[in-house]
Amino acid sequence: MQQTHSLNAFLYAISYGIERASYYGVRSIIVLYMVSESIQMTNSEALYFYGILTSSFYGSKLLGALLGDLLIGNKLALLIGGLLQAFSCFILCIPTLSFFYIGIIFFVIGNGLLSPNLLAQFGKQYSNKPKLVDSGFTGLYFFINFGAFLGVAIITLLANKYMAYGFVFSGILLIISTLMAYFLIDSKPTYDKNKTDNDKIKSFIFVFAALVFSVVFWASYDASAELMYSHTYGSKSSSFIMQNIPVIVGIVLGFLLTIIWTFVYTNQFSKFCIGLILSAFAISLLIYFPENPSDGNTSTLLFSFILLSIGETFLGPMLYATITRYTNPKYLAIIFSLVTIPIFIFNKIAFNIRDYFDEISPSGILIAITFALAFYGLISILMWFFQKRDDQNVLSEHELIE
Repeated sequence: MQQTHSLNAFLYAISYGIERASYYGVRSIIVLYMVSESIQMTNSEALYFYGILTSSFYGSKLLGALLGDLLIGNKLALLIGGLLQAFSCFILCIPTLSFFYIGIIFFVIGNGLLSPNLLAQFGKQYSNKPKLVDSGFTGLYFFINFGAFLGVAIITLLANKYMAYGFVFSGILLIISTLMAYFLIDSKPTYDKNKTDNDKIKSFIFVFAALVFSVVFWASYDASAELMYSHTYGSKSSSFIMQNIPVIVGIVLGFLLTIIWTFVYTNQFSKFCIGLILSAFAISLLIYFPENPSDGNTSTLLFSFILLSIGETFLGPMLYATITRYTNPKYLAIIFSLVTIPIFIFNKIAFNIRDYFDEISPSGILIAITFALAFYGLISILMWFFQKRDDQNVLSEHELIE
């Protein structure tokens, strides 16, 4: 029987895209709000607080996931979280320091409850659809990028007119997203409880490998981006390219790949392989790039970022797709939240690599990044064939193998 995407999966993806529009929209204006006359933080204080704020989401999401998966259920957790997060946006409209801190606390707690549990509800739509899980999460990636793009653009525009307009619009988006997800009627996801010890070991290997590849990619991505921002390519035009090319590629290519993966099955590690190899090649183009590039070199920089963004679109959704395929859907929110922690830690390490710029040349850092991406790209080829053999043994019942 041919597997198809469910209407619920589509609606959950829209709901998550709307939530991301609100989330990234608020993040795009919060620093401006902190340094405004209402809050009166200095630039350094605002940036320091913003760093604490973004870090706190990782802990709140894990707590929200534990609550949703183990105690009150994903649906109730996302409802409470969404309403709290919307309420926080309305509180932020009150321009005093006390209400600012109250609003931020509610925003972090609400997002911790809403985001992982909504993502888990989406993942459960593919717990028994291994052929479509890659397509599903690539489609979700499209909605995330599209939502973030529109959210940042619209909320920033509203906030520039009057800051409260941006927060009110964010709150309205969250109410729409939350109620849309909460009132969907789900069928109970299936899970094979009769897995052998060998099956469990293979599942662990696949998920662990997917996590390692994701950590390597995102750490390499952040290290190279930070290098270009802080040490080599500090121009406004380069900054614009770095901020917008990944989003545009994520929208356009994400939409196309969603359609392709719906009709053409290749396993998750084939996408990891393509993403890592493309990214290695993209970074290698910058190894001998001059420290003060002329306008004539801009095309090389642009081409490199396009390739890197294409690699991201192949690779980015595959960690969640792999987790959904190989783990118990009852604990999806917890596992989704747990895997973000090592990615966050290594990203922080990569982001702070600028402290060593005086000891290591930029080209040396780029060579190391290229080598790491290429090495794990080769490892992913082995995982590709390992999973392909497992597909032949396990997935024939889903009509993936002719």
